[in-house]
Amino acid sequence: MRLELQPAHGTVQAPTGQSFVEILTAMLVLCYTEAFIPGSRDWKLHLRACRTLINFGNLRNRRRPNGIESFILKEVADLDTLCNISVFTDSTVLSEPFSDTRIWSFTGLINDITTVERQRYEALRKGKQMEDVDMEEWRQRAQNAYTEVSARANTFSSDQEDMRECFQAVVRAHYHSSIIYSYQAFAPTTQVQDLVKSTIDTLLRDIQSVLAGHVHTFSHDLFLPCFIAGTECRGDKLRQSIVERLFLDSLAVTGLWCNHTALQFLMTLWGSVEFEGGMSWIQYARENEARIGTFIAF
Repeated sequence: MRLELQPAHGTVQAPTGQSFVEILTAMLVLCYTEAFIPGSRDWKLHLRACRTLINFGNLRNRRRPNGIESFILKEVADLDTLCNISVFTDSTVLSEPFSDTRIWSFTGLINDITTVERQRYEALRKGKQMEDVDMEEWRQRAQNAYTEVSARANTFSSDQEDMRECFQAVVRAHYHSSIIYSYQAFAPTTQVQDLVKSTIDTLLRDIQSVLAGHVHTFSHDLFLPCFIAGTECRGDKLRQSIVERLFLDSLAVTGLWCNHTALQFLMTLWGSVEFEGGMSWIQYARENEARIGTFIAF
């Protein structure tokens, strides 16, 4: 594929901007198709193809993307970001940020947390001295994302109160899980524990309220918050069973079976001696990436 996308390769003509969009759309459709098939991991193959096309193509180097192009790029960016939380050694990532693409505020925040965590780990591994991370900065960024996204609740009409409440619960869940994720990535263990004690039950209640209701328009947005909650259930069999049930309920409602890989990781994590001994899920995933593989909470 990489060779075919290079204009100088043989007599193959470089695809036009329109054909790039058509090919990328087809790849994305294949990715989503596999995401709905229980047990399939082929969505990873199609996501990799999307990355390759974007990195070696000219779609983002042309004019500002139109509406359809922006939507397609946003979808790939979302998938890429939420898969990369479990990627530590794979170099096949999008070569540059989607600076010209309007992605959801929390997705951008998760991407930045993941990126900085990987950069800091590499720097420390090479013996560089790193300053402590100002967690208030990440809290403020989560607050900014919360404020921005919450404002969209005003777009619901007066007869959509149930949908508005559902949307607000999902936004709160992402707010709390984003802060927890930032603390898992950068803060000392004691600070993570203090934060989790004050937020984990609130986070789980918001997720439960959405799945227990009759409005499931936003249920597909619960997998990441549910996953983050699950990473903080060390030694708590009751919470582990709650998270497992929430995952299974979300899978039943949405059919997005690609997220079952995240549940499988959680169940492996819960049963590991390292996790019970205090190792963070990020470090556990990093050290066991070759054995466990990557997963997605999308």
